Amino acid sequence: MKLVHDIWWTFFCQEPKLSLKCQGVCRMWKEWVDMLNLKQIYSRQEKKWIWKHVCWLGNVKLFHKWEDLDVSHLNIKNWYYYHTTFSKWTYGLIKACYSGKRELADYMIEKGADDWDGGLEGACYGGNRELANYMIKKGADNWNYGLEGACYGGNRELANLMIEKGAHNWNWGLFGACQGGKRELADYMIEKGATNWNYGLNGACEGGKRELADYMIEKGATNGYLIAQYFPS
Repeated sequence: MKLVHDIWWTFFCQEPKLSLKCQGVCRMWKEWVDMLNLKQIYSRQEKKWIWKHVCWLGNVKLFHKWEDLDVSHLNIKNWYYYHTTFSKWTYGLIKACYSGKRELADYMIEKGADDWDGGLEGACYGGNRELANYMIKKGADNWNYGLEGACYGGNRELANLMIEKGAHNWNWGLFGACQGGKRELADYMIEKGATNWNYGLNGACEGGKRELADYMIEKGATNGYLIAQYFPS
């Protein structure tokens, strides 16, 4: 059991920047999550990262097993929640909407999650129209967040839905498109009126999208620090 714990900590908990890799590995090794014993989770940081990746798994049974983890407030940089803390249930709702898991979204709502705008953006990031509509019925109305998410996911249909609802911040859409590496949506936002090339460059650099970063520089982005930081020569 100690070996399982050590492997978990090595691959899943040491570096937040490994998050995307962790998600893929976690899906393949689901049985590890089920094998771990709460008594062997030593630190709050470990508990926080375990909860984060259990959320990505989207398995309600696993949530029942791990819902007592002491992670009542997660300090996670997540889309528009930069430097903000929020409950583990809210985080679970956002991830459920992102992955299109209605049952899991309902579970998080039952537990107290009520950030409908966060759920909307999560649904738009994941390209899930059903969950986006569900969040709108619940009360979501921040269409610009949804637009950014839709552009990140490259979902033109959802982007248009957000625009029909009232989204108009084309620079946010440009940021999302560049972060997600979606050239078509970036051009769409530019056609709509986006002109903040540095904002687009920031998105491209955060998403590791060199082609979009170069595109923003061609357009006039001048923040060379971002390119030097994310794409050192």
